[in-house]
Amino acid sequence: MSKRHRAIFLIGLLFSPGWALAQTKNQESLLSGELITKNTSDTLLIALHQNLIIVEASVLNVKRKFLLDTGAPTVISAGLQNEIKADTIFTIELSDIHEVSRSTAFVSLKLVSLGKLQFQEIPAGVMDAQNPFFECLGIDGIIGSNLLHHTAIRIDSRANQIIIADKVETTPTQKPVALNLDQQKSPYLKINPGPRTSEELLFDTGFTGLYSLCNRNYKFFTNRNRLKKVELSKGIGSSTLGLYGTGDNPDTTYLLRLRFLKVNETKLSRPIITTSPDRNSKLGAELFQYGVITLDYTQKRFWFEPYTNQMPITESYWGFEPSVASGYLIVGRVWQNSNAQQAGLMAGQRILMVNKMRLSAASFCDASDELKDLADKGELTLEVEEADGRVKTISIKKELVK
Repeated sequence: MSKRHRAIFLIGLLFSPGWALAQTKNQESLLSGELITKNTSDTLLIALHQNLIIVEASVLNVKRKFLLDTGAPTVISAGLQNEIKADTIFTIELSDIHEVSRSTAFVSLKLVSLGKLQFQEIPAGVMDAQNPFFECLGIDGIIGSNLLHHTAIRIDSRANQIIIADKVETTPTQKPVALNLDQQKSPYLKINPGPRTSEELLFDTGFTGLYSLCNRNYKFFTNRNRLKKVELSKGIGSSTLGLYGTGDNPDTTYLLRLRFLKVNETKLSRPIITTSPDRNSKLGAELFQYGVITLDYTQKRFWFEPYTNQMPITESYWGFEPSVASGYLIVGRVWQNSNAQQAGLMAGQRILMVNKMRLSAASFCDASDELKDLADKGELTLEVEEADGRVKTISIKKELVK
């Protein structure tokens, strides 16, 4: 297995919009619309960007690229709204991972096509096209669970394809895990983050990582001695880019190495994960690297079929996580007693250069891709700016887990 699969992507947590539907009188309207092609299936080619699934869809015969995100409602850019001339039909309060809520206009998509499958009158939120999440992924929207709940999806990242249908055509041999669907039809399932430990969590294909354990549940498990000797470090700061930006207040999260993470009938061995201040734990898109996933909304079932019996072991990690502030890449969080902290890296420092790439001359998206590619390297050099304007050059080595 490549080093890329054994390392934590530095940029991984930046793309975690964490959308949630606030309680409003229009929440039932979000679930209107229907699948109009019955007894139909199709195989669609996909692209993966930092584990995230990018798929082509047509809206009123206008072809665009979309993120497939089970943790979000369907969304289109303001530019696409203008192109298809869709009028606002209602507004809903959406909140992001940082609990920041905004009123979001929704339009009705008269016809959406995913391959041979056609959907009509699907509500979609409208998002500013300048959102860095859209810009970096090169997308014009999100195909979310208020559309996907009409379907069953089989995701095979090694084949770069998904099979989408109105029902599961071939049932995997494993016993399925039951799904629960929330008010916006996002899927929840039970996993085991260790012996005698289980939790129900969101399966969120818009989260690039493998597993994010919310702080609340981590404290619950440790207080009951369910997770022992798993903590590697802790850090204070903010590294997650939500739907409406980064959080204003720093938070404490923990770096953990679990004995295993059991999904369906498969154990992923000794993964390194981080906790999160989010309201829910999440199972994310990194799971696609390790097996085929079948997500059956219609019958509320989930399967994970591993590609191999040799599950990966995460052996190394970087000692910090990046974030974004005022359009600049900054040091969001530094893990205590890490190589990064000992080298002088501190939360809040603006990152001016990554190796030989000067960020003042690059877009945020280029900087994100540069950091992602560092997963294959054992050392990096950062040029950072202190709050008082002083500039420092810091070299950091990747750490092996002891």
